Amino acid sequence: MKEYSTLLRRNQKEESVLSKKRYIMVFLCIIKSLYAQIELENAEKIQEMRLGDGHLAIHPEGPLYPLRGYLLDRCKYMQNMRMYLSDADIKYNLNRSNRPTDSNHIGTCTRKPLNGIACTSEDDKKSEYLWQFTQQMITMFPTEGEHLSIESDSSDSFTRFLREHRDRPDSLYTLAALFLLTEGVSIPIKIVNESRNTGNKILVLKKKGAEGRFHINLSMAIEDKTEDGRVTGSVYQKKTEELVNFFSSLNNTKSLSFLEVPEEFSMPNTYKEFLTGNFLNSPKFLIQSYFFEYIDTVEIYEKFVRAVYELLTEQIPSSDESGNPCIEAEDKAQEVFNSLFIKKTSLQSSLNYIADISKLKEAGKMCMCIPFMSGMQPSRYIHTPPYYRSKGTLETDRDLYYPNIMETVLLSLFCCFVFDPVTKKYTTDHIPGASKDLQNFFRKYNAPTIEIDYLMQRNWSRVVSDLPCKRIKYSRKNNNEIVPGVTNMLYVISEITGHNADIETAITCLENICNDEESSGVECSKIKSLLQKAFEYLSKNKNVNVDWREFEIMQSSLGYKELFVTKKDPIELLYTFNNMKGEITLEIGCMYPEAFTTVSVNCYTTELESKLIQMKEKHSNANTYMECLVLQYASVKLTQLSRAMGKYYDFASQMPSDICSWYNNPTCLLLYGDLENIEKKSCIVEMFLIHSNGKALDCQNPMVRFTFNLIRSVPLEDPNVRKLILKGCVYNEKYRQYYPWLEYDVDTVSKEELFSKDIELIFNSINALNLPEGMVIKSFISLLRVYGRDRNIFYNLTGDWVFLNIIDELHKDFLAIEYLDPNEFKAPIENSPANTLGSIFYALDKYVVLSCGYTISDVYMCWFVYLCSKYKLLIYLVMPIYTSIDCTSMSNRVETIIFSKFSKDQLSNALSSLKRIEYALIDGNNPKSQIKYNTLKELFEKYAPCTSLSRNKTLGRLTAYKTLGYI
Repeated sequence: MKEYSTLLRRNQKEESVLSKKRYIMVFLCIIKSLYAQIELENAEKIQEMRLGDGHLAIHPEGPLYPLRGYLLDRCKYMQNMRMYLSDADIKYNLNRSNRPTDSNHIGTCTRKPLNGIACTSEDDKKSEYLWQFTQQMITMFPTEGEHLSIESDSSDSFTRFLREHRDRPDSLYTLAALFLLTEGVSIPIKIVNESRNTGNKILVLKKKGAEGRFHINLSMAIEDKTEDGRVTGSVYQKKTEELVNFFSSLNNTKSLSFLEVPEEFSMPNTYKEFLTGNFLNSPKFLIQSYFFEYIDTVEIYEKFVRAVYELLTEQIPSSDESGNPCIEAEDKAQEVFNSLFIKKTSLQSSLNYIADISKLKEAGKMCMCIPFMSGMQPSRYIHTPPYYRSKGTLETDRDLYYPNIMETVLLSLFCCFVFDPVTKKYTTDHIPGASKDLQNFFRKYNAPTIEIDYLMQRNWSRVVSDLPCKRIKYSRKNNNEIVPGVTNMLYVISEITGHNADIETAITCLENICNDEESSGVECSKIKSLLQKAFEYLSKNKNVNVDWREFEIMQSSLGYKELFVTKKDPIELLYTFNNMKGEITLEIGCMYPEAFTTVSVNCYTTELESKLIQMKEKHSNANTYMECLVLQYASVKLTQLSRAMGKYYDFASQMPSDICSWYNNPTCLLLYGDLENIEKKSCIVEMFLIHSNGKALDCQNPMVRFTFNLIRSVPLEDPNVRKLILKGCVYNEKYRQYYPWLEYDVDTVSKEELFSKDIELIFNSINALNLPEGMVIKSFISLLRVYGRDRNIFYNLTGDWVFLNIIDELHKDFLAIEYLDPNEFKAPIENSPANTLGSIFYALDKYVVLSCGYTISDVYMCWFVYLCSKYKLLIYLVMPIYTSIDCTSMSNRVETIIFSKFSKDQLSNALSSLKRIEYALIDGNNPKSQIKYNTLKELFEKYAPCTSLSRNKTLGRLTAYKTLGYI
């Protein structure tokens, strides 16, 4: 929805509730990932490998196809699954703020080590399966940081078990065996007692037909060592044992431990099946996601494929004279073999998915002027461990972690400095004085990635933290957490780039200004010129222009004078290349800095968009899982590109139209790119709370748990983020039951915290969602409950779009009809809009408190005029509004309202409508009805041209109304 993008734009000023100073998140958006665990170039090499006698290749539609891992990595399915899965209770540490200025004392939620547990299962088979599946997903992807990871600091870890034996082929055979188990092949891998070492167990898989020989023979106890390599004991790998038992139980139908995978979790064959997201709960998806993450070189991947080939051919009952498996074999192993491998002569050029994706990547490269693209997915700072330069180590105590905000902005800036727009890679060769750590960092991360991830930021600490330079200001005594400020930023830049003369001159100039030795007004242009030289020196792309017009001198967080740039006039670096323009904008406030990027659109961007559209069209009738992956990848990338090109982006429009399916299956929401995007998270939470308004869901409901995890994954201490992620709470008061730890009260929190817009614009945005009538009305009533006492509520309620959109919901296409003849339309009495209006009137009376002497009858008076303003006489709607008007309670300012809000034509229409239904409004037995009618009639006549309507015509229309059941 539109307020998402506008709220976070750099031209909007936000004030922190905590400090009344700028408090801003870092937004780093990176265009195109050139490297995953298996690079796209390496995927091409792997696909060229041959097996058997050289006549077999990896099947392009099979699970070993290397591009599958590339696409899974780009689309972030497993990351979304692991970080936010509703069937996993994510553990967070809630550090609640004790400062009374912080809204509702909300603090920071941070993940803790071994931060997930499977939710308690129920007795039915599906729940039992999901519980065990989630348990093993957590084992395979411990994700102890803030990003998806298979690594763990625990001594009992599946990845550690494999890496302990990585020098032996047994580790890859272990992965191959687990993979084939998920494919339905009964591989006899098992854990047995070790005969030579009583009390220990070993993981074994014997070679078929070779007595005493093993594919796998690994001890389940591995040595536990200190950092200096000293052995302190052994640790039994319980998690590995449970993992092996889990995968083995999927095929052992005769065993009591047999675990049946529900049919709905099968791998999809159609795009419709794919979009349910059910396959994310498949053991096939789990093991494939893992080995694509674990294997990172062509050599290891080829060894893994050969291990699969060898284990599988052992299971095929017969073979021909050449030793190759028989094509005629019809057992399960043969079926799986045919899905994994294909004769090279059968390969079709139309199935060369790698070539298609490679063309996209090349087109994407042409669009890269800087390594970032605006409007795609925001990254944020993380809580990172302190770095101790003298020891060369990172702190392990998570209580000492700190928010690396300034460090992340410096990283984004250096990514622009060292980006070569020709090669699309990073290089420090043009900076002779670059520190060794800076050079090593950009050797390791030598090309743009899809995001500045957790590990990349941790390693960046080795470049900028604990530097041996006394003038650099750090917030921590151990020289970690860089203090925000332009001068301090230049201190760090100079230190790690060799103290370039232009940078030092700029620093001296800034120091003099901060010490009042030079006039800031005169020196602004001089600083700009100095920064131009300095940043041009640091940039590989010399076509850079620096702009800076204004700054502020304020006390830093440590109490010394520092220079900060205003939001109105930030530091801007504009890069140009290949007719493209890319800009990185730095807004460095006295508390938190901010970086934004924007990229211009050119013919190459249009070409990339065209190729993505062609790819979508080519696979629009996808009937294999691989085709579905390609189609969804193209869809996600096209959305990202469209947003980057400045086109309107609305995540809500991407979400599945069948909202009701969310409640029990939120996995369908994990298929639309990385959910680290705060806008996506906020949209999902908001849409859920809107659609579940009026429903009583259990706290164990999958969608409740899913949104629970989404909310807890963001830095709630940031007021901008809090405003976004919790905005949906105004629509559904049951949020208190769903998220009891939140302690967030929409009734007491400041309205500025809830929204940046008034209720009129908020309601318009809700109306634009094309929700069912009941949900729109319930949302409006919820808004009244929260905003009913707002000082501007009268002006909002009497705005035309609020009421007219309500009417449009009650009578679809009302706004599109120029004239409605009551003889041609019969209202659906059984679905009475009058009853709905009654619920709105009840909410207005209950929640709305008007100021400045206005009354609720003044509101109804305005609504009556709006209803009649377009010559539409819907009497079944007019009557309840007219009845609600109390002429005796209208304010003495009503004439001013009428005169200022409505034109003479609008009032003339209202008067005309009033006269048409005169006999329906006046009750001969009730004198007050005549008085009310006359009062309104005289009021309209005073400001409207005289209108007349014959008595016969009026009586004729009333007869029609009564016949139709309106009166």
